[in-house]
Amino acid sequence: MPTEVTSADHPVPAVFEADAEEYLNRNQVYETARQLLQDLLLKRPENPLQFMADWLNHGGSKGRFIILGPPGIDLSGLCDSLIAMKKAAGDGHEVVHIKSDEVCGGIADPSSPETDRKMSEAMAAAVEAQEGNHSAWVISGYPRTRAQARLMLTKWSVVPDRALILTMPEGSQELESSADEDCERLYEERIPAVKELLKYIATEVEIYPGDKDSSSQRMYSLLFRQART
Repeated sequence: MPTEVTSADHPVPAVFEADAEEYLNRNQVYETARQLLQDLLLKRPENPLQFMADWLNHGGSKGRFIILGPPGIDLSGLCDSLIAMKKAAGDGHEVVHIKSDEVCGGIADPSSPETDRKMSEAMAAAVEAQEGNHSAWVISGYPRTRAQARLMLTKWSVVPDRALILTMPEGSQELESSADEDCERLYEERIPAVKELLKYIATEVEIYPGDKDSSSQRMYSLLFRQART
């Protein structure tokens, strides 16, 4: 007759039961495992164990972030301030700013049906270059359309960990020209579809354009400090 095996036969140390969850969360084990499995499934290398070993030896994903916001916000300046804060923290992890306006400046022709694909390929190449250097990165101003967001999530070999979608309080800034109004209207038309595709990684953040320091500090807390709590 089989003997019933109980927990008393293989006791779990009380310290493990009490502290395991806190330990795993404090050291970001769950998040690291999620990122590792995500990269493994995206790349599907022939030798998965070697890939995982190399991934961990290089420190894993140090941060892959997207910052989006309406035309009235200085995205590039905020991202530069964010990166300066990270550098000042002195943890040795480099963060690179990938500016979509610079990467895609020569191909952003709204009249071409190939624009979304070309921009996606250009941005993917810029991201891959930083992945090869094992650097963290922040993208400003991309994706801009639903098609670009879908291409990013389905065609890139890596995908972002977090996205911040910046908003301004109503009436905080007057648009100065009809061109600004056109850009604002186009952004407002497109951003709901982008947010829908990024909903599992996106956080909306209200900022005040005239207070870059506090806005950058809030972004820094959401992207870097929050991950350590």
